[in-house]
Amino acid sequence: MNNKKGFTLLELIIVVVIIGALAAISIPQFYSYKARGYDAVATNVLKSAAIAQEGYFTDNQEYTLVEEDLMQYGHQSDPGVNFVILAANKNRYMMEASHNDSSNTYGTTSGTVVLKQ
Repeated sequence: MNNKKGFTLLELIIVVVIIGALAAISIPQFYSYKARGYDAVATNVLKSAAIAQEGYFTDNQEYTLVEEDLMQYGHQSDPGVNFVILAANKNRYMMEASHNDSSNTYGTTSGTVVLKQ
């Protein structure tokens, strides 16, 4: 009597096919979640800057073009985010932010954060 234990080639092939199918489904989802996380970081930087702009406006009756001024009012940038203040005057401000690892750019004009096309 041969009482050998082990897996047959067919069983191993079935396991490899199942693992491949699961990887094919999960990897694109992972990249989608990762991109949404980067976008969330960029929009949070904009929201932080918008709150700081309003604080600056309360004290100075105008908005600022200088990011360092916003940091005095609690704004914190992220090293992976490209943040720029495009315009600011006594009535309104315009800012943009995008994450280095995302293709989306977000903008805000006097507080409303939107995806820029």
